[in-house]
Amino acid sequence: MSSDMTKMPDDLVSKYQRQLLDQAQQTYHDTPISEATVRAFLATPRHLFVRHYRERASKEWRDVNASNLTEHLATLYADNPVTLFGDDDDNVASTISQPSFVLRMLDLLQVRPGHAVLELGAGSAWNAALIGRLVGPSGRVVTLEIIPDVAARAAATIAELDIANVHVVSADGGDGYAERAPYDRIIFTAGTYDLPRSLYEQIRPGGLMLVVIKDAGGGDNLFLLEKVDDHFESRYAMPCGFVQLTGKYKVDTLDPGPVDALPQWSALKDKEVGLTEPSFRAFKTAKTDGAAKEHHYWGLWDADSASLVLARDDELISYGNAKATERLLRLIHRWVDLGMPTASSFALRVFRGDRPVTARDDQWIVKRRESQFVWSALPGQFADDVSQTSRGIGVRNTGGDS
Repeated sequence: MSSDMTKMPDDLVSKYQRQLLDQAQQTYHDTPISEATVRAFLATPRHLFVRHYRERASKEWRDVNASNLTEHLATLYADNPVTLFGDDDDNVASTISQPSFVLRMLDLLQVRPGHAVLELGAGSAWNAALIGRLVGPSGRVVTLEIIPDVAARAAATIAELDIANVHVVSADGGDGYAERAPYDRIIFTAGTYDLPRSLYEQIRPGGLMLVVIKDAGGGDNLFLLEKVDDHFESRYAMPCGFVQLTGKYKVDTLDPGPVDALPQWSALKDKEVGLTEPSFRAFKTAKTDGAAKEHHYWGLWDADSASLVLARDDELISYGNAKATERLLRLIHRWVDLGMPTASSFALRVFRGDRPVTARDDQWIVKRRESQFVWSALPGQFADDVSQTSRGIGVRNTGGDS
């Protein structure tokens, strides 16, 4: 490398690596990090991939070089993500992810020597370099990065470290990379609302894909999908949190919109009919935004009854009539009774959007632009309440923006 970043004393780097590895093993004590992933981690020091960063909730950008590296090591080897690009914490464009979760994801992906792997979201290229270690000299990694400056830095790092089996491409990850397909494994390092159609053809039959699926209104879930015939089936899932894909697959409507954007708001805002104080604290959502002290709400609009309910702090505010409030409370109480499941509590199959798909009574279909998601309860999940509960939240084809 042009700097002396690689000449940091081995014992000091090893100390931080071992501390981080111990923490990762404690975090995932039920599923210990594999020996192959541990070897890849120890051989691929994280600090070599971060030259410019800031910590979350900080506005200060920090440059890392050989002369000041020791003062940054504790931060770079802490079990936290750090921001690589983007000044706004509410809309971070690129990060280097939480290390323990990166190692867990690599084990879930089951990368083997000789595999061809596609990564959507290069970031610092640390994850791609780890995968490069796992696939070995006979394997290959293509990592896509949509932000040109981030892609250039990632490519420069890979070149300086002489990592021959990792190829950084400045491109929209949603298109995949057909030039080097097919792939044995595909991994997303950013969340997506839809599953891009291009990926159905770029992964081998039986191949595995790790994808972070985002839901409108908030909530990310990591799914391990296997390519089965012409579709994908989930093999594992867990909640998580990732930045969103940018480019053509970015969705601007995932976050709640302003209440005054509702066409009905002008007619309802003066028709407040009362407050309800829930018996649980699931509605702790109000926050302030700078000097304006702007309150943020979320709520439910019931078109059949022309009723609206908004949540602020521990209050539900009803407008028009109480029908929306009653409906919201019924749904949330049912959700609480079920153990407050996330999307990862359900099995998932994903099909191309143009394929005819039907749902059983215990399933529901969510259609997005290029894919359709068929959700169902896992075996034994929710006991006898599955069908009834699913009908309560919509066992039917539902439209969705993409």
